[in-house]
This record gives sequence, structure tokens and C-alpha cells, in this order.
Amino acid sequence: MSWRPSVLLVAPTVHLAFGAFVSLTEAGCDVTVVSTFEAAKACLDDEPALVVSEIRLAEYNGLHLALRARMRGIPAVVIGDRDPVLQRDAEQLNALFVPYGDQRRLLGMVKPLLDEIRAVPPRTRPAVSHVPFISGTGFEARGTRYDLSALRTPGGPLPS
Repeated sequence: MSWRPSVLLVAPTVHLAFGAFVSLTEAGCDVTVVSTFEAAKACLDDEPALVVSEIRLAEYNGLHLALRARMRGIPAVVIGDRDPVLQRDAEQLNALFVPYGDQRRLLGMVKPLLDEIRAVPPRTRPAVSHVPFISGTGFEARGTRYDLSALRTPGGPLPS
């Protein structure tokens, strides 16, 4: 089995969490989903290969997380409203910026980054245990059935 990059997905919005989870999983990534800045900050200790975060994270934002990721040498993607100031701020942090509602663009922008990440052997990391994120019957996307019990988060379920 080939190595699958680990992605930390920080998404308080359930719709975005599901869409990005499906896209990143289909792209060959192991995805951990959290809904808060605090949970994401704790997950940075697991040294994910990539951080993807919504801009809105309560009193913090995805740019704060991108900065923390950058200090650890972890690339970041920030998803937010179409805003030239947000885009400029993300670019100054060497983070990719993707506007809301542009899932195809998210995967298109992240794919070259994932290819670059895959080209570098993974660091040896300790195993991380995760608590199931949500239970239910699952959902279907692009003809593939996804069991919601596969979604994981150390911080508990995402708010609906």
C-alpha cells in the first residue's frame, strides 16, 4: 500500500466538511476533520502533510492556523469569501486561497501540492487515535457510498 498524505481539514461548516472530505479522500488522502481552531491547534502536533481550513473559525481564523502551520513547515490552504485582502494575506503566509463554493478549484489547486508532498518520504510519526466524528447511515457522492463513521475528529462532532 502506498503512503497517503494526512490532511487536517478544519471546517465548522458541515457542507464544506463533507465536500472537502470526499474530494480529499478521493484524491488519496487520509483526512482528519475538526471544527474549531483549538482542536486544529492540537492536531498540528500530529504533523499533518497539509492543513485545509475555512477562514471563519469563531474568534480565530484560518489565517491564524496557516501561520501556525507555516511555522512548522506544513503547507496550508485557506477557504473563504472572495476577497482580495484575504487572498493577499493568505499569499503573504505562503498559503493557497480558495473561494467558497469552488470545490473543483480546491482539488485542482491542491493536487500539485499533494503530488509534491507525495514525492517526499513521510516522517515517522506515532499512531494517533481518533474518536468517531459522527454516526449514521452515510451518504453517496459520485457513485461511491461513504460511511459517515469513517469521518474522524479528536474534537467531537461538527455542529450542524
